[in-house]
Amino acid sequence: MKKRNLLILTCILLSACATPVEYVWVKPGGTTEERDRCLAAAKVAAVQAYPEPMSQAQVYSESIGAPAMRRAYRNEIILNSMASQGWKSVPKTAP
Repeated sequence: MKKRNLLILTCILLSACATPVEYVWVKPGGTTEERDRCLAAAKVAAVQAYPEPMSQAQVYSESIGAPAMRRAYRNEIILNSMASQGWKSVPKTAP
C-alpha cells in the first residue's frame, strides 16, 4: 500500500513539473495585425456571450464551478470564431 501511495505521489509531482504546451494562431498568408484583430473580436464576442456577474448577489448565487465553465465556454467561442476565419491553433515550436 505504501508503494502505491508513493507511486501516485511521484506521478502527481512529475505531472506538476511538466511544462505546458504553448499554442499560437497560424493562417497561411495571415498577418500579425489580422490575427490580433480577429482574436480581439473573438474575445469581445465571448465576453458578451458569457459576461461576468454584475452584482455581489449574483456572485454568491453562482455555483462553485461557474467561473471555470464560463472560461471553457468563452474559449470554445474564441476557437470557433478563429477557425471560421481560417486560423488554426498549433503548438508553438522552439525557435
